[in-house]
Amino acid sequence: MRASFKIREVRLIAAERAYEWQFADGVNVIEGPVGVGKTSLLELIRFGLGGRARLSEAVQKVGRQLALTVEIQGERLLLVRGIAAHKSRVSVRDADGGAIATTATGSPLAENSISRFLLARLGIPVVSVPRSRVKPAGPQTSISFYDVYDYIYLPQTEIDRSTINHLDGVRDPKRRSTFELLYGLIDEQTAALQVEAGALQAEIKEAQTSVREIDAFVAAVELPGREQLEERIKSAEGASEALERELARLREEMRAADAGASPALRAAEELADELTAAITKRERALAEVENLQRLRAQVALDEQRTLKAMLAGAELSAIEFRTCPRCLQPVSGHDHSPGSCALCGQPEPIAVASVTVEDELERLHGQLAETDQLLAEAQAQAAQADERIQDLEARSAEARREADERSRQAVAPFVDKVAQHSEALGELRSTRRSDLKALASRGEVDRRHAHLQELKKRQVTVGDKLAETQAKREQAMTRVEELSEAFDEILQELKLPWYQPSEIDRKTYLPMVGGKRLEDLSSGGMKTLVNDAYFLAGLSYALRAPNETLLPSLMLIDTPRKNFGSNPDDTQASERVYRWMRRLQDYYGNAAFQLIVADNDIPAEAEQFNVMSFSYAEPLIDDLPHPGPEQVETISS
Repeated sequence: MRASFKIREVRLIAAERAYEWQFADGVNVIEGPVGVGKTSLLELIRFGLGGRARLSEAVQKVGRQLALTVEIQGERLLLVRGIAAHKSRVSVRDADGGAIATTATGSPLAENSISRFLLARLGIPVVSVPRSRVKPAGPQTSISFYDVYDYIYLPQTEIDRSTINHLDGVRDPKRRSTFELLYGLIDEQTAALQVEAGALQAEIKEAQTSVREIDAFVAAVELPGREQLEERIKSAEGASEALERELARLREEMRAADAGASPALRAAEELADELTAAITKRERALAEVENLQRLRAQVALDEQRTLKAMLAGAELSAIEFRTCPRCLQPVSGHDHSPGSCALCGQPEPIAVASVTVEDELERLHGQLAETDQLLAEAQAQAAQADERIQDLEARSAEARREADERSRQAVAPFVDKVAQHSEALGELRSTRRSDLKALASRGEVDRRHAHLQELKKRQVTVGDKLAETQAKREQAMTRVEELSEAFDEILQELKLPWYQPSEIDRKTYLPMVGGKRLEDLSSGGMKTLVNDAYFLAGLSYALRAPNETLLPSLMLIDTPRKNFGSNPDDTQASERVYRWMRRLQDYYGNAAFQLIVADNDIPAEAEQFNVMSFSYAEPLIDDLPHPGPEQVETISS
C-alpha cells in the first residue's frame, strides 16, 4: 500500500537569518531562468532526506544547517542536518520539536540509518537482493530509501540521458529490483526465497564438484565397498583377539621356563652388588689419599717457613747500622727513642727465643710423620679395593654369562613362536587400520553424496515455494501492464509527431517507444518527454491503485521541458505536459499527492498551480548578489 509523502518546508539556517520555502499539496512549480537556484532547492530536499546532493556554492557559503519538514502518513517530522559540520547525522524531531531519533547518513543499510527510518515510516520493507541479476548466488545488497527515491525524483542531469541510471551497469540491477518491490513483483518472502535459491545453487555446484572429485579418488584407488570393508575389519579383529590369547599363553609358559634360570641370575646379581660396594670403598679411599696429600704438603711448607725465620733472625740480629742503606747518610747523630729502630724509628720487635722455634719445628716434624703414616694406610686400602674390584668383575661377568645361557636355553623354544605371532598380529593390526581409514573415506563419500542430495531436496522445496509465489508474481504483472497503458496514454495525449505505440518492457521495466529504448531515441527532447511520461505514469498509478504499489504519492521533476525547441510542436507538447498535470490534480484533488516541478519559463497552463518564482534579482539566496546570466554556472554543469 502506497504511503502519503509530502514536503512541507525547506528551511536553510544561516549565521544571521533563515531562508524558508513552503510547498503546498498538489502541483508546485519552481519557476525562473537558468542559474537562480531551482535545482539547488530540489537538491536541498534530497540533502535533507539524508541523501547525497549537489549543493550550490551559494548554499554552502551561507548555510549552516538545514531543517526539512516532511509529512508522512499525516505525521509531520522535522529532519535537521548540518551543511558543513555534523552532516553525517540527521536529527529527527516531531512537530513540537521533541526528539524522535538521531540517525546516520553513512551506510543506508546500517540499523540507525535515516534510510531505514524513512523506509519504516513509509511502510516499505528492507529487502535483500543480489547485486547481479545474472549471479543470484553472488554478493547481496539491500534496497534503500534512496533506491526508492530514484523513482520519486527525476533530476535534470538524467532526464534526457537515462531512466533511473539504467545505463549504469552496477546500479541497474538494483533499479530493477526496486521496481519489483514497489509494484509487488517481489516481497520480503519472495526476495528471501530468491536469495536462498541463489545460495543453494552455488552450494549445489560446489557439492557436485566435491562429489566428482571424491568419486574419482575412489575409482583411482579401487576403494572397496562399505560392506566388504566392515566384514574385513570384523575378521581382522577376531583373528587379532585369537593371536593375543595365544601370545599371552606363550609368554606365561616362557616365564615359567625362565624361572629355572633364577638361581644363577640371583648369584650374578649378588656379585654385582658386591662389585658396586667395592667400587664405592675404593672411591672413598682415593678421596682420603687426596686429602692427606694436601695436608702433608701444607705441613711441609710450614716447616720450611719456620726454619727460614729462625735462620734469618740469628743472622740479622747482631748487625748495627751506622749508615742508612737507602740514602747512605750516617744515622748515629739522629735522636731516637730507646728501644726503637735507628733507621725507621719503630719499636724493636720482641726477640723470639730460639727454644720456641725449635719446639715448633719439632711439632711440625711429628705432624708430618703422622700424616705420612695415614697416607700409607689409605693408599694400601685403595690398592686392596682395586684388587677386590678386579676379582669381582671377573666373577660377575662369568655369573652373568652363565645366567644368560641358562635363560636362553629355557626360553629358546618359545622365542620363534612369539616372534611369528607378534609379526602376524602387527600385520593384522596394520590391515585393520588401513581398512578403518578406507571405511572413513567411504563414509566421507557417503556424507558428500548425502549432503548433495539434501541440498537438492532443499532446492526442490525452495523451488516449490517460489512456484507458489510465481502465481502472485504473474498476477502482479498485470500492474506492470496497467502502468504500461498509463505510460502509453500520456504519450498519446501529448500528441507528439513522432509518437509510436509505447510500453514498459516486462523484463527490464524500462520505457519503450516503437520498440526503441530511451538511449536509441534521436533527440534529447524526445528522451525528456519519455521520462516525463514514465514518472508521471508511476504517480498516476499510485493514485489510481494505492493498494497495489508501495510508490509514495510524491514526485519531483527537474526541467520537464529540457531540450525542447521553440517550434509549435514543442510548444504544444510543453502545454500538454502541464495540462496533464492539471488533469491529475483535478481528478484526484490536491490533498491526494504532491508534485514539485522546476522549470525555466512556464506556460500559461502552469500558472494555476502553486508557483514559486526566482529571478536574477531575487534568486534562491536573495541576499547574495547574483553575477548575472553571463556568469551563471549551473549545478548540472
